[in-house]
Amino acid sequence: MLKPLGNRILVEKYVEDDEAETSKSGLILAQKKHTNMAASKVVAIGGGLDEKLKDIVPGCTVYYNKSTAFEPYEEDGETYFILEAKEILGIIEE
Repeated sequence: MLKPLGNRILVEKYVEDDEAETSKSGLILAQKKHTNMAASKVVAIGGGLDEKLKDIVPGCTVYYNKSTAFEPYEEDGETYFILEAKEILGIIEE
């Protein structure tokens, strides 16, 4: 498994919401709101994470802008992304 360095975080690929809304007459409607935000599970963290970000741990789910993720990394058929810690907007508490 790839271990991120410094203040970087490795997350699982986000799940796309491909379900399109359909009208009563069967027409496929365009999405009302397009968002570039994503939620992903943290897989690994780098050793240089700031003390203020101590709540970000493997297994938690973070919210971020998809455009800030680095190119995808694939291993064993799974897709992961690397983010810089400063790009995390929040942690989703379950």
